[in-house]
Amino acid sequence: IPEPAGWAWWARLLTRRWFALPMLLLCAGGLIVAALPLQHMKLGVSFVDALPADNPTRVAASAAESGFVHGILSPTELLIEGTGVGGKSAELGKLQQALSREPGVAVVLGPGTSNLPEGLNVFHSRDNAAARFLVVLADEPLGARAVDTTRRLERDLPGLLQSAGLGGLHTSLGGDTAIAQVIVDQTVHDLGRIAL
Repeated sequence: IPEPAGWAWWARLLTRRWFALPMLLLCAGGLIVAALPLQHMKLGVSFVDALPADNPTRVAASAAESGFVHGILSPTELLIEGTGVGGKSAELGKLQQALSREPGVAVVLGPGTSNLPEGLNVFHSRDNAAARFLVVLADEPLGARAVDTTRRLERDLPGLLQSAGLGGLHTSLGGDTAIAQVIVDQTVHDLGRIAL
């Protein structure tokens, strides 16, 4: 059966060497356009939301979230280290207020928290070389929005410390959301390498 004339022309065109480069560029361009929505993808590593609705863990998590906020399941810990930082009550109070005004933060517990039991020393070390805050996020701790909040906090911390009069101190974030951020960042980094 003879092939239509159009097919013969197309087959001859595909076998030309000069045609390979434009075809390669066209295919690569199409793949890049198709992948553009990935740059707006928000990643998280939430396990609780993936559980069945009647799972006891998910039921307990839902009860805790409805009674308070999503981030109560796993607060993020902010540790500040430096000589004498635990004794700087006024500055730590300013920092606590500034942290509580950050978008995505529901509640901050720290050295400035009132109504703590007498002698409960959980927010600064005995030698005053470290102070910590528990930052309760407004979103599910392992979700994409909580990861974004932690990333923003990490970026804003030097300015917040400076404004509170605590510049030059070492800070670190810990907790499930901070770990999720590392996992998400590594995944995005690896996706780029895999794509190349």
